[in-house]
Amino acid sequence: MAKFKAAGVETRLLVMPGKDHRWKAEPSEVQTVGEWFDKHLLATL
Repeated sequence: MAKFKAAGVETRLLVMPGKDHRWKAEPSEVQTVGEWFDKHLLATL
């Protein structure tokens, strides 16, 4: 992440202890992902 920050790229690492790539998302996690998509992808349309 240090290289991204040095290049001026916005970064955020979400560590979710005990969860793997197939976790059942909680509402707050779904909201976090949705906000990321809105900010970084929807803005490009």
